[in-house]
Amino acid sequence: MSYTKLITSTFLLSISLLLFSCGEKEKEDKTKESVEKKTSETEEIIKVSYLEEGASLLYEISGNGLDHPSYLYGTIHMIDENLFSTSEQLEAIVEHSDYLVMEVENITQLSKLAVVMSGLRLDSGVVSDFVSDSLYNAFIQALEENTAISKQMFEQQYANMKPFGLYTIIASSGGGDTGGKTKSYELYFMDLAYNYNLQLAGLETIEDQMGVFDQITMTDMLHYMTKVLTEQANSDENEMEKLGRIYATKRLDSISNFLLKGDDMLMTKYKNEFLDQRNSNWIPVIQDLCKQHTCFIAVGAAHLPGKTGVIKLLRDEGYTLKAVSID
Repeated sequence: MSYTKLITSTFLLSISLLLFSCGEKEKEDKTKESVEKKTSETEEIIKVSYLEEGASLLYEISGNGLDHPSYLYGTIHMIDENLFSTSEQLEAIVEHSDYLVMEVENITQLSKLAVVMSGLRLDSGVVSDFVSDSLYNAFIQALEENTAISKQMFEQQYANMKPFGLYTIIASSGGGDTGGKTKSYELYFMDLAYNYNLQLAGLETIEDQMGVFDQITMTDMLHYMTKVLTEQANSDENEMEKLGRIYATKRLDSISNFLLKGDDMLMTKYKNEFLDQRNSNWIPVIQDLCKQHTCFIAVGAAHLPGKTGVIKLLRDEGYTLKAVSID
């Protein structure tokens, strides 16, 4: 189940911000006077230390005609603030980049609220119309026992949600929560981008992501959420807490091993839609950006490893990718 939670990181973060931070003033977009390499004062070469494969969340992208290296970083949606860590080295790499590239260009754009909200709701009918009575009742029971959402509240406010809309609301209401104060690497990188006046770019749109998750059937989502809520109640440590601890090791191989050992019913069925096809779609976008600019690319860590991961796909295109120390 950790796989689904990790790969939905940026989309869930986007939705959470749009739903629960709509009263905040949207940050003014900043542009740079030039996207050429910075002046001699800041054009110093950043010295990096290379590590063995899988020993970092940060990878340098070089070769294949690139004038300057770009960097690829694997993120997590939310992590306990006590496990959140960065470094001067990581910040320096972001500072010396021209672009911050994320799955979605600007995850704080409140102008997307109407599009997102409409995209989370069914065109017609309610949740119970699409599943068996036994599954619906089991889901409602798990919901009432493990979140603050009652059956009455669900049927009044959320019964017309699409499958991923349900996931978003429940995850934002405590189902799958880390149990304490959290921080976000995506928001950290966004703050750095604003501070250092980086341009922003996205590998896909929020609409693209919504289209991916629209492929999940209501039956599959209710089975998944019922299992997640039930297992969380019977465990001293939920999946997101476990994943947070492993992510804090800053080793991509440890994260990959943990995810591969998991029993994620949605990932088993929808891996091609969730990961493989999106990774493939991102490669030409990454190539075009890195040919012209120095980029810091931050995407969900689950997208990086494996035969169909972004690291392997970029290497197949002729680029050299090396693990780089974050500290």
